[in-house]
Amino acid sequence: MVYELTVQSVTLKSTLFTPPSRLINTCEATCAIGMLYKKQGSRSPVSKRGTIWDS
Repeated sequence: MVYELTVQSVTLKSTLFTPPSRLINTCEATCAIGMLYKKQGSRSPVSKRGTIWDS
């Protein structure tokens, strides 16, 4: 349940506020991404601390 509330928090912050990036912390973003992978039935990517993700 806590994870679902975190995903809802990220959804609200990203739709109601401009810019949302200052309001969403790392834990919320990580949880939301993990829940999206879980919802799709995919495995979450594994990374080490300090990994830089290229876009």
